[in-house]
Amino acid sequence: MHSQDHKAKLDYVWYACYGSNLAQGRFLCYLQGGQYPGNRKAYKGSRNKAAPTHSEKYMLNHPLYFAKEAHIWGGGGVCFISNEPASGAETLVRLYRITRDQFADLHAQECNKKDPAFIDFEKARQQGYWDAYSEKWYGRILFLGLAQKEPVFTFNHVGDLAQRNPPAPNYLKSLIDGLRQSHQLSPEKIAEYLVAQDGVRQKYSLEDLKELARP
Repeated sequence: MHSQDHKAKLDYVWYACYGSNLAQGRFLCYLQGGQYPGNRKAYKGSRNKAAPTHSEKYMLNHPLYFAKEAHIWGGGGVCFISNEPASGAETLVRLYRITRDQFADLHAQECNKKDPAFIDFEKARQQGYWDAYSEKWYGRILFLGLAQKEPVFTFNHVGDLAQRNPPAPNYLKSLIDGLRQSHQLSPEKIAEYLVAQDGVRQKYSLEDLKELARP
């Protein structure tokens, strides 16, 4: 019985998100299909549409920044993190406990691929990452350690991007919803967190963000 429990445990991973998937309704579009308000794209969902078994707040010491231009959010940059940790960085994250197959399906949809790529989770743990698609925005699977003895992975760009691009209000709204849900932050705290991020502070003031963060 013990070995079966161990095997079942290995089948689960924690998906760490730091962008729009902080909002559970947005994240569930990747599992169950659908379209999130403010987003122009409908998702087909995963083969296994079960909800995550658990969700919890988390913090990373990989700096957050905004780059690229996402037309599905009405233009503007989207979130990435530095591939390397940095002293003093505090990026607010949400963890979802899902199966490896769900993680692979989620990644394929994030990368606009019809079928999931092979992900060598063990190799990713050993070397710290697994590059599934070098040309895609979120082609890298980044290993972030363990939570409750299970591995934590996220998606990221294969290399840190130099060019910053402020996010569109639609995208910021999804982050605000997610930060409110996952970290129970007040509008003031949300605004303080966002204005400190590289790519946001270049365009939005603290007052702008407080206004956006009001329920």
